[in-house]
Amino acid sequence: MSLWTYGYLNARLRGLLSFMTRADTIHNLLQAATVNELIDIINLTSYKKYFEALDEISIDQIEIALKTHFSDICNSLHRGLRGKLAYTFNAILAKFNSPNLKTILRGIHADLDRDDILKYIFPIKGSFPRIASNGCFSESFTPLAKENTIKDALENIRNPELRNKLLEAYSEYQASDNLLFLELSIDNFVYSQLWKTVCKWKSNKLFRINPKFHIKNLVGEEIDLMNILVILRCISQGIDPQQFIIPIYYRICKIVPIILKQDSIDKVSQIFSQCPFYEYLFADFADKELFEVISTLEVTLPRHHVRLCRDCFNEHPYNVALLYCFLIVKFYEIYDLRLVLAGKLEEMSPTKIQNHLILYT
Repeated sequence: MSLWTYGYLNARLRGLLSFMTRADTIHNLLQAATVNELIDIINLTSYKKYFEALDEISIDQIEIALKTHFSDICNSLHRGLRGKLAYTFNAILAKFNSPNLKTILRGIHADLDRDDILKYIFPIKGSFPRIASNGCFSESFTPLAKENTIKDALENIRNPELRNKLLEAYSEYQASDNLLFLELSIDNFVYSQLWKTVCKWKSNKLFRINPKFHIKNLVGEEIDLMNILVILRCISQGIDPQQFIIPIYYRICKIVPIILKQDSIDKVSQIFSQCPFYEYLFADFADKELFEVISTLEVTLPRHHVRLCRDCFNEHPYNVALLYCFLIVKFYEIYDLRLVLAGKLEEMSPTKIQNHLILYT
């Protein structure tokens, strides 16, 4: 990749980072006493035009504004990338676009009106079609949302690999009425494709860095952390995790076969706590209930990963991993804003909201 391409990318990403919400802004939002105060604070950020376009300030409308902002950022970045960098960016975007399919399945499952489902669909333009020929996630979501049943929607997914994977999980969904079977199958597919893409980067050094090592390290760790949560969630629901974990083990490759043979959640947590790379994430879990362990990890694991992504911007700028890191950090900025604004509308205490924030802790 040329110095010109990376120079543009580095400048663009750091420019976008400079417009992200500051920690003191989040603090001010937490302390706001009225909805008007919330809006006054938001109007001082880069989200101003998205909230000005809202008909009302509600949780649903906030969701729309934040997702539209994220979609616009992704589409803008996509237009400035070419070649292998664009190919990798597309694969990264697929993991942020996959919630659209989950939203459709949840809407059909709950028998919601199709127009209500489509309000929350914000596919990222250009990301999936460009990699469709390589087997990645590529769908037009609107036709799927018009189907009357989950089975009909699955059968109309154009990507044969994804369609077959979901149809395999359909019988278990039908028997249990649990969408977890389908949602984990989507994650399995998307992350497997992302892993294949990042592993295609060459190992030769570029500007004194190894681009494959950095991007592979970050994606591999994210998959590890997702697998840890999947295993614990499945065990908590009495489901065999073997069929739902992503078949990629980066730093937990030696302990997963051992964990899958265990029948006790205490033994599973103990094995994870002995993993040299993630042991500190499992500290202080002794004598805690499984629900408390899972709910704590759902916050601490993303915090750990976001911290690594933020630190990546302090290292060498000519690195494909910066694309991945920026999207992760941006995603959790939006996650935190959604949590703060929705929490304030629901009159939750600022302390309770802050305990669940990922980026602005």
